[in-house]
Amino acid sequence: MNKKKESVSTTRNIVKELSDLPTHLYRYSGISGERLDWIRKVILESELYFPSPAKFNDPFDCKIPVNYRATNLRARSYWTKVGKRENPGISPQELTKAVKKLVHDSRTTEGKKEINKSLFQSLDENGIASFTKAPTNMLMWSYYAEGHSGIALRFNMSLENLVRIPNKTIPIQVNYSHEFPNLNFYQVDDDWNHFIATEIGTKSIEWEHEEEWRLISVNRTGYHQIPSEMLDGIILGKQISKENERLIREWAKEKGSDIEILKVTHEEHSFDLKLIPLG
Repeated sequence: MNKKKESVSTTRNIVKELSDLPTHLYRYSGISGERLDWIRKVILESELYFPSPAKFNDPFDCKIPVNYRATNLRARSYWTKVGKRENPGISPQELTKAVKKLVHDSRTTEGKKEINKSLFQSLDENGIASFTKAPTNMLMWSYYAEGHSGIALRFNMSLENLVRIPNKTIPIQVNYSHEFPNLNFYQVDDDWNHFIATEIGTKSIEWEHEEEWRLISVNRTGYHQIPSEMLDGIILGKQISKENERLIREWAKEKGSDIEILKVTHEEHSFDLKLIPLG
């Protein structure tokens, strides 16, 4: 399993319906510590951070267990193919011996752990930037924007913007479930794109309120340049300080492109939040 997998070849291979992609997606953030530098890079330098799934705090995020159910014939056929691919020129005797060991290991607890480790290392090479389609989510303003004192960045998700990101970048809508999806290890090679989409795009039902979409940077993590006009709006939290509001406005003005500034407030006599444009 050492061979580096090639992920998705086109956007349409992995998005069920490209028309489902919202015109805008949002990213909540606080304005303190490392978050402040992250915001500055996005606004002034048009650089967006794509972390590895290895840094995620949900232990099942991009780490959904696979099963190893297969007949002996299927298992031998698979490991024979892997053996030939990763050890060109191997003798028939050595290949038979190696395949026997691999089939055995894939049926033991320790063997499965080692195979899983290699499999998930391949996933961890893809950068993932997370967004939501919900800019007025009370819980997300509370959790991700430092108790409504931060901001939410608005990104224009037109296909024109996505294809201008230098590295191959794929949007995926997250699905939420009570149960793990059925992922069979011996089918991963047959449909790697499906495996990627399912592993990266499935989370516990407990996260459903986040209405998450993800941008997947294929085989690359870290900061990526994005089109300057992709960031076209900044929403100020209801409790943002005057100092931070002034700073964000200065950065938006310095950028020199059209960025709409909005602020969160609430509906009269209601807990529901709404957005108001500011001058």
